[in-house]
Amino acid sequence: MSASYYQPLYLLVVSILSLIVVHYYNEGGREYKKTGLFFMFLITVFLVFFIGFRPNDITFMDTTGYVRGYYNNEGNDFVWNSEAQNLIFDNLYIWTASKSLGYSTFFIFIAAIYFIGIFAACWIMFPNNPSSSYIVYLAAFSTFSYAVNGIKAGAAASIFLIALAIAVRVRKDWQYVFAIPIVIVSYFFHHSMILCLGAFVLAFCFRNTKVYLVFWIIALAIAALQINYFQNLFGELIVEDDAHGAGYLLNEESEYGYIGFRWDFIIYSAIPIIMGWYSIFYKKIQSNNYKFLLNIYLITNGIWMLCMYANYTNRIAYLSWLMYPFVLIYPLLNCNWGETRDKTFIYIISGHLVFTLFMTFVYYG
Repeated sequence: MSASYYQPLYLLVVSILSLIVVHYYNEGGREYKKTGLFFMFLITVFLVFFIGFRPNDITFMDTTGYVRGYYNNEGNDFVWNSEAQNLIFDNLYIWTASKSLGYSTFFIFIAAIYFIGIFAACWIMFPNNPSSSYIVYLAAFSTFSYAVNGIKAGAAASIFLIALAIAVRVRKDWQYVFAIPIVIVSYFFHHSMILCLGAFVLAFCFRNTKVYLVFWIIALAIAALQINYFQNLFGELIVEDDAHGAGYLLNEESEYGYIGFRWDFIIYSAIPIIMGWYSIFYKKIQSNNYKFLLNIYLITNGIWMLCMYANYTNRIAYLSWLMYPFVLIYPLLNCNWGETRDKTFIYIISGHLVFTLFMTFVYYG
């Protein structure tokens, strides 16, 4: 199948699934956990092989680079590289090539980590609504892209989401330790997850959501004023350990797309924050787990705004967007929202899908 059909077909499947969820909630929010889980399992298997067997085509951007690297290492003796920048991912990638398993085998395995990880996180975080939350995640703006393009970050993100789901389900602080090893594994898949790891620890140690909201607003003001101080500071701090990543921050590779004030990204990023403000300060939802989730999002998204003028700024934004659907729907599915829950959820899932379709076929189309 032509590479150009992949994203439209993916979004067609997701749109149909979203309409099914809308129908169920329009009928009173009847849960369909048992049948829904089996159906979502079949969808996950389909997505793993559909994405895993994608052709080597420039449409998928980074995919061509991974295929080229695979052939460069195919059949070579494998030696574990303890100094690899992404310890688990890089060694797995080279090992697959050394065994001549085929690049599609590698892509299938990464796609399995990605989609099964997301499904598992939905199952853990939303035990009463795993299927509907999974479909909301599949409909997110970045989900398809990080299945075929930024696959290192995508796989790392799905692992981090499992840790995050475990963390928001715990009852006592000491139980957070069960999530920490999984967060560390996500870092070894992609080193950019150090930001999420740091935000996870900070949100655990300091839990005042109002302070994080103020930080986000200040970061927005700094971005609007085009102050690059923090972006350059972060670049200088990591240049010795990650020269490539520092190059993005220090604008040493300016050919990488548009650099400027991303009002479109800001509007998109602000939706879960508005939802959080409304939930906590208007609906008076006092869930420490939700606040923990929202705080991590505020930290990571605020850091992105401080680095907004970097190359590949969307890859920095993704470190907050990876939890975007969860922050958006958590108060509806896991908190006492009230009688308007089903209607509000229908609006959320519909608007969420329409935004993705608009950005894909109109804004970027």
